[in-house]
Amino acid sequence: MNRNHFALVIVGIIVAGALALLLPPAIDLWKLNQAAKDRRGGNNLVEFTLRMVPPKPIADAAEWRTIERKVANTLRERSLTYCGERPTIRFTLPPDSRVIVRIPERVYSVELVQTLGSSARMEFRWAKSVQTQQDASRRYRMEWHADALGQDKYDLVDTTDLAGSKKIPSGSKQLVVLIHSPTEGWDLIADGSMIRRAWAIPMASTYEVQLEFDTNGTKRLRDFSEMVQGRGEYLPILLNNNIISFPRMNAVIFDGKAVIEGGNMTGKEALKLASILSGGALPVKLDYVSSRVVRK
Repeated sequence: MNRNHFALVIVGIIVAGALALLLPPAIDLWKLNQAAKDRRGGNNLVEFTLRMVPPKPIADAAEWRTIERKVANTLRERSLTYCGERPTIRFTLPPDSRVIVRIPERVYSVELVQTLGSSARMEFRWAKSVQTQQDASRRYRMEWHADALGQDKYDLVDTTDLAGSKKIPSGSKQLVVLIHSPTEGWDLIADGSMIRRAWAIPMASTYEVQLEFDTNGTKRLRDFSEMVQGRGEYLPILLNNNIISFPRMNAVIFDGKAVIEGGNMTGKEALKLASILSGGALPVKLDYVSSRVVRK
């Protein structure tokens, strides 16, 4: 080593030693993160209780166990999608059947409880004789009357613009008037119970929710898309009977995957929707009862 190199090494050692004296000791990142979790309640749990309300009385113990397994699986999948945590779940015995959920306090929120217990109903329906989403969102009046031969006839009256509403033929006998939405006549192709997995994806200026169906849902989507291939039919996606997406069937769906595009859907909205759809539909209604902090 020549004299210049030796001098550089000596200077480097001196500078490193000076920095070691000036800088604080090495930071333990694990302890730092743990301290941050402690400040946010990371070591505590929140236990909240939900009452299970079945659609009909259930006396069979085996049926209750099946419901409990479905509820537990759905709550775990929704929680993992929403906040990345898998809660612990236990049940109380009938008749006052309750589900007791424990989850870290740092991720607990009212929205989390609402998301886990949501009874949202998702449906994929064939929009027969509908050309645009605007047509599907109109309100209609079904008018039932008898024609000249006494045969029952139905007129679908668009009431969105009263000035343009169709009229019942003069002289006909009106029997009943019903207010309804045309979605009632659309064939059900698939529903939320057939969804295996859902997740939110950021796009250029919005978010979308991608879906993966189970074996049954995949077959139903494939059969339907093959049947209407090349006809430009619509398969609206409804949440609690409200249209949230209006996709057109342009190709056969072989892989059992679909996308919900909600226009200006925010990340929070997409995450909540994906969480609700994860694990399929709940078999019972869940009513909030109480919550408490469990300190460790």
